[in-house]
Amino acid sequence: MERHILNTSYGLDDENLPSVSEAAKDYALFKGISMRTRDLGLDARVPVPVCLVPSPFPKDLFQHVGDMQPYLNYILHKIAYSKDILKECLSSTMEADEFTRNIFKIYEASENDQVVQFWFVLDRLGMKGFENKLPTNQSVFTLAQGIISAWDAYGNTSAVILFVVEDVTYNICDQRALEYAILEYECRLEVLRCSFKELRTCAKLKGKTLFVKGKEVSVVYYRTGYMPDQLEAEDWEVRLLMERSKAIKCPSAGLHLAGTKKVQVYLSKPGILEKFVKKEIADQLRKLFASQHSLEMGPDGDEAVQMGIKNPDKYVLKPEREGGGNNLYGEDLKNLLEKIQDSEKRKAYILMERINPPLIPNCIIRRDNKPEITNIICELGIFGTILGNNEDIYVNNLAGHLIRSKATDTAECGIAAGFGALDSPFLE
Repeated sequence: MERHILNTSYGLDDENLPSVSEAAKDYALFKGISMRTRDLGLDARVPVPVCLVPSPFPKDLFQHVGDMQPYLNYILHKIAYSKDILKECLSSTMEADEFTRNIFKIYEASENDQVVQFWFVLDRLGMKGFENKLPTNQSVFTLAQGIISAWDAYGNTSAVILFVVEDVTYNICDQRALEYAILEYECRLEVLRCSFKELRTCAKLKGKTLFVKGKEVSVVYYRTGYMPDQLEAEDWEVRLLMERSKAIKCPSAGLHLAGTKKVQVYLSKPGILEKFVKKEIADQLRKLFASQHSLEMGPDGDEAVQMGIKNPDKYVLKPEREGGGNNLYGEDLKNLLEKIQDSEKRKAYILMERINPPLIPNCIIRRDNKPEITNIICELGIFGTILGNNEDIYVNNLAGHLIRSKATDTAECGIAAGFGALDSPFLE
């Protein structure tokens, strides 16, 4: 049997692993690192899956992606205001994907209206002097500051911030943490939480001013609406109504479209990044890109389809979806490509080079599961905040990081979707 051994400096062994794991669960609950679960009542909270100890991560690469974040913010912001680029990138996707088509319709219709987890476990294990290896991560507070910047720019201190949420929110503690951080920074603020179903009757537009439950709204922050099953037919009118208002949207329809997979393919083409940033920055940004291929009808798309069919383990097939659980790998990828290779349906996907990060021994702590040291792989995400319009950018900041890790036999990495676990980088 293969045996996985954590770095001996962590001081973990078979004897203390169960007790340290239980302590980690308690600490996670105490710090609000928890969520609702579908098999228990709505009042119940369970720990979010977490890695027991931080995972090693190269310090220079961590620094590099952080340095590049404001440039990516800027590029996507500019694309969000470019109808020509969005149409070029997404015209074929819209033919095959109704959800993307509906978002683009809202973008067009409103075009003229646009105005931590600290690793207490290491201390428990007797490790000292490790703090400089754990980068400061205040993402909740920096994201809160970004939203407050938008509220401040709106110019009405009596206006509220609207969180658009699911009918039942399972990832409730994450959302509440951001809400409470906003209120901690700015006590004059009020945050409303409404679902699309509620907004059908309580959202009104007076001129360009959005009112919800009779209160003027300065910022609309979407925590839902990124998947087709999150919007019913009546909700598209609500989405359009809010988009046409002068409230600041996070994200706007344009920025939603700028984050699509087809735009990523567009940015990976030679010479495109240089349209937005200097060549030396473009060269640094390309170091972050994996190769990506469109599946348009034609010779280039045909070649990409065959690449995926012949070498399915080298690629990931991605639709225009967020939230985890949508990508296809291996035989599933091959089977779908064989099925749709001569169909217009293939235009709703892109083919991306599969990244194979190094295996790292760790222990994922899950509710009601026995702790076990195993190999995992890590995925680093960088947050950013940007505030501006078509002419000017007022805020463009790095806003913290998130490491999600998963077992090596798991394809997806979404935490709320049940695949991955929260992790922290131990910089080396």
